[in-house]
Amino acid sequence: MNKHLIKNFVVTGCSFTASILTDVEPTKEMWDLRASHWPHTVFAGIGPANKNFVNLAMGAGGNTAAFINLIYFLNLYQHRYKPDNTLIGFNITSLTRKDKMCDIRDHRQSIYRESVDVPHQLNISWYPTSLDNDEILDHVIIQNACKVIESISYLEYNRFSYFFMLMNDSVYHDSPCWFKDFLDIRRNKTWVMLDDHLSMESYSNSIKGWRSPEDRHPNLETNRIIGKKILDYLKIV
Repeated sequence: MNKHLIKNFVVTGCSFTASILTDVEPTKEMWDLRASHWPHTVFAGIGPANKNFVNLAMGAGGNTAAFINLIYFLNLYQHRYKPDNTLIGFNITSLTRKDKMCDIRDHRQSIYRESVDVPHQLNISWYPTSLDNDEILDHVIIQNACKVIESISYLEYNRFSYFFMLMNDSVYHDSPCWFKDFLDIRRNKTWVMLDDHLSMESYSNSIKGWRSPEDRHPNLETNRIIGKKILDYLKIV
C-alpha cells in the first residue's frame, strides 16, 4: 500500500482501539513518544503529520455505536474522506454489547463516549445499556453481527481500503455460523491475524508482560507491537 495515497486514517471500535491521549497534537513525533494505542503507531508509519487521523472508537462501546459513527462520519464528510484517499481500521467488539444513542450535551451519559481524536463534530454520543427484561441474548448477538456485516459490506461496495481485528476470541467462537463464515472469507485478507491468533486479546496473552497493570487491555508496548504488525500486513511503502 502506497502511503503517499493515504490522506486520511479513520478508526473505530471499543477500548481496544480508543485513544487515551489528551491534549496531544497528531504528529508523528508525538505518536512516537506517547502512542497509547495501536492506531497511533500505524498513523506514525503512514505519515507525514499533515494527514488526518480520526479515532471514533469509544471505551466500552459496542458494534452499533462503532459502526454507526463510522458510516455516519464517512457520509457527513464525504467530500474529504473518499475511498481513494482514506484507510479505515477497526476492531470488532463483543457481540453481546448494547449501545443507546444520547445527546452529546448530556454529560451524565455521554462522558463515557468522548474521544480526543475526532476533529469534526458528530453531534451524537452513546452510552452502554443492558438487556431489557424481555430481550433475548441471541437476538442481541444477531443484531450485532448484522451491523458488522452491513458496515463491512458498505466499505467493500464503496471500495474503501480497510482492515479489522477482533477484540477477543469469543467474538468468533460465540457467534452464529453464518457470521463465522463471513469472517473466515476475510481471514488474512482484511482480517488481520496476529501471528495466527484470532484476536487482539489472545495475541496479547501470548506476550510476556502484555497486560496493563490497571486493566485487561494490552499495555503500551503491546499496542506498539500490534501497530507494527499492522504496518507489516499493509505493506506500507
